[in-house]
Amino acid sequence: MDNMNNIYKYLNDIETDFSEYEEETLSPEEVSKIKSRVNKKLNTRKKNSNKTLTWVGRAAIITLCCLAVGGGVYAATTLRKNNADNLRIKSSQSETISDEGNKVTKKIFDEETGSELTYDVYFDGATATDAASIERVSKQDSVITVDVNLELDDISKFEPLRETFDHFVDQGITVSMNQETFDNFSLSSRIDDTEMASWVNNYNITDNTLSIEIMIDTLTTKALNDGTDPNYPKYDIDPELGPDSLTKEQQKNVDDFFENYYASLPDPLNSTISIDLFLGDSIDETYTFETKLEGNYEDGENARYDIDGGSATIEWYNQKESVSIDSYSIEANGLQLYGEHIKLFDWDTYYPEVEKNGLYSYEESLQIRAWDDLGNNYLLTILPSDNFIIDPVTGEESIDTTYFTASLCSDGSLLEFYNNETGSNYCSEWADGISQITFAIEKFTCAEDGETREITSSVELISDPVTIDLK
Repeated sequence: MDNMNNIYKYLNDIETDFSEYEEETLSPEEVSKIKSRVNKKLNTRKKNSNKTLTWVGRAAIITLCCLAVGGGVYAATTLRKNNADNLRIKSSQSETISDEGNKVTKKIFDEETGSELTYDVYFDGATATDAASIERVSKQDSVITVDVNLELDDISKFEPLRETFDHFVDQGITVSMNQETFDNFSLSSRIDDTEMASWVNNYNITDNTLSIEIMIDTLTTKALNDGTDPNYPKYDIDPELGPDSLTKEQQKNVDDFFENYYASLPDPLNSTISIDLFLGDSIDETYTFETKLEGNYEDGENARYDIDGGSATIEWYNQKESVSIDSYSIEANGLQLYGEHIKLFDWDTYYPEVEKNGLYSYEESLQIRAWDDLGNNYLLTILPSDNFIIDPVTGEESIDTTYFTASLCSDGSLLEFYNNETGSNYCSEWADGISQITFAIEKFTCAEDGETREITSSVELISDPVTIDLK
């Protein structure tokens, strides 16, 4: 991905033997978290200045802009507190403040995080006050998630859009990355006047209410994503050599571009957030939402608690992976687990063994399953933490890839794959009102037949469950 070239120079300084690790395709959620952590290390983000984009040809529009978020009506809970990289405002209570003509002003309260958000709704149709609402605005690392509810007079009007939305859920961010276009649907998102990469992560229909979950990558502009940024230096990069194929002058040009690029990005916590959503001719309504993520959100994490969270090791075809969980925290967006993770691979022995057993591919991997006292299941994905090590002699920095952070997998396309393949029914968001969370390490197995290419998958718990009492 072109928009990852900014971290080449930094990653070159990481002293890790990557030959020991499996080469995997990361999910959009995983890529975003890594970009966010490296970007924080580079410390180059500043407030945007004077950029404009022109918007034309919008039929049904949802424009989202945030007015006020802060600790308001409710005192923040003991565990679940908002900070700069992990915040949530979800509607546990809603209040209509004013109703004037085609404008309705609403306020939502989040009892779990102690936050409130005020937004304006503008509409053109006759079904005014309850026709549209914001259910949730959250931010985790560099991704902002917005849940928008639309009350339709006839839910059958959504049917012409169903195939498109199902495609988004199946493909996720790749729809945006591949610049796919649809006759009956378009999505564009802005932070201040800068258009950002965004995609539909999921959708849901309850009675006549259409709920749409939209994700915005606050570190990737649409221009950078689709290769139209006029300032980006375009060079041919050898896939085997990576950044080493660039000359020193070319590398400096790339570094300079990204330094200026990150410095010019708008601050999502103090900027207008806008989403324009064209829903086709079948839904003849125009909605406008306005709000702003203002608040004193500090960097850092919530309190972390030591725990004996269990461990597990798997070995297959001379490959090995182990996970050990030693602590947890409750962030605004829910439970996060921490510990050590080691993944060792020997490719020379892998391929012959796979072929000998009549397979095209075979994989076992470790992940973490959690479930609450309300009957919901969750999947936590394991990522290297931003645990930087400084060599006392040379002063060089590296990342300790053996230490991990595991947080909720909310990637709609990834969850759909796991749910379809294994029947696991993982949820994409932590439920409210949870009193207890139980978790255990889970082994995921996926085999592809060498002749038929049929894929068989399964999951099984391989560590003792551990329960956390949240109350």
